[in-house]
Amino acid sequence: MESDRIAVVGTNDDATVSRLSAISLGYWQDPFTAAFVKPRAAQRKPPIINRGTYTRYSAIQTLVTRFLESSEDASKDRQIVVAGAGFDTRFFAAKSAQTQPKLYVEIDLPEVTARKAQTVKKNAEMTKLLGEHKLGAFHFSFHVACS
Repeated sequence: MESDRIAVVGTNDDATVSRLSAISLGYWQDPFTAAFVKPRAAQRKPPIINRGTYTRYSAIQTLVTRFLESSEDASKDRQIVVAGAGFDTRFFAAKSAQTQPKLYVEIDLPEVTARKAQTVKKNAEMTKLLGEHKLGAFHFSFHVACS
């Protein structure tokens, strides 16, 4: 069980490094992802990884953008909940473009959300964008009974 949890956290870290690789090669712009990658962990990924990372980013971004644009005022009537958010930076991109929804909630494992909260608090630009929004890492345990 613990090894599964470690693997999931590792997936977030690897995905973040892959995003930074694609961003650094100009696939898209994101000034926030670098804050989540330690310099010694940053590495250039193979082209197939960069293209796959870009394809995933772009597909999700297109859906989010269309959803937000389908409202006359997304800041009043749109909500986004991201399960397994990891170190995703879409909230900060939306906020800096002034296209954020009324509510944006990210859910992940406690160790991931705690690291994300620490990183955001240490980054002046992200902290400024966060403004009055609440930032916290909460520890929940969900149990599902299957019959």
